[in-house]
Amino acid sequence: MTPSNSPEGQQRGFAIGCAVAVPVALALAVGSVLWVRQSLVNWANPPAPDVSAVARSAPVDAADRTATRKLDTELARVERLLSWARPVARGVEDRCDSQEDDPDFGSRPTWSPVTCQRTVVWFARIGGPLSAVLTRLDSSLQHADVKPDGTPINQLYEIGHARAPELNSANDSYGDGNVPVDITVDAPPNLQEAIGEDRDLLISASPPPAPGATVDRAYTPVWESELTAQVKPSDYVIGLRVSLAYRQ
Repeated sequence: MTPSNSPEGQQRGFAIGCAVAVPVALALAVGSVLWVRQSLVNWANPPAPDVSAVARSAPVDAADRTATRKLDTELARVERLLSWARPVARGVEDRCDSQEDDPDFGSRPTWSPVTCQRTVVWFARIGGPLSAVLTRLDSSLQHADVKPDGTPINQLYEIGHARAPELNSANDSYGDGNVPVDITVDAPPNLQEAIGEDRDLLISASPPPAPGATVDRAYTPVWESELTAQVKPSDYVIGLRVSLAYRQ
């Protein structure tokens, strides 16, 4: 046996030390490179917040219940005021999401805080002519102190119709200081004004999948084909939309 303090023993010990040290050094170097690479990836593409965890949390559940009661109360009140219209469909979208902000060149992208919003739409049908429908609608709401946000819907239509006689729809926003009510009145089969208000809730084809940083707590869209099937050619469609953000 060669003594450890002999030249041969020292050389053998040095060789063993190198055999151990080199792989360790390489592993550390590779690990450092991978860490730096992942850090750069995370910097350039930061992960989205855990929207699902937020959407299912107890505080959001409680806030959603409050928002639901508030929206349902407001919508039910307006429905009663428009009792002369025949209901045909109702849709709900209750969604939490986070949006990736577009950064300036060279800046790090960021995600917005998770927000949650509930939207409810309600559709009814009523016979024309349109000018008479709008006048009755405005009168029914204003008599209950639900006022337009500016010019009444019937006057907006008359102004637009004078400029474009082919105009066959109208939209406006009314409210009483609580939840604003967006109103559309349009003729089938296109319902362009109603679709323009919320394309995710009045759909003609299956909606695309929601982005990855989105969680739907509730989603019940209204199919345009089902809606128009219940409306006579001479009818107009009244659409109401109420929405409330309950986590910002």
